[in-house]
Amino acid sequence: MYQLVIPLSGLNCMGCARKVENALHANHDVEILNLSPTQVEVKTESSLKELVSSIESLGYQAG
Repeated sequence: MYQLVIPLSGLNCMGCARKVENALHANHDVEILNLSPTQVEVKTESSLKELVSSIESLGYQAG
């Protein structure tokens, strides 16, 4: 299990952050430890590359 902190940009509010949270839960087995418009901290078996890809598919920048 990995614990990762992923910097985020392009999110303007917690609503945007919730979209990221929902996408991560839908596509990966993750436990969200901390969520804000500037970063997300997770525990997961997924790779950083997979998580970044899911976030960037929403139009946000990650990593």
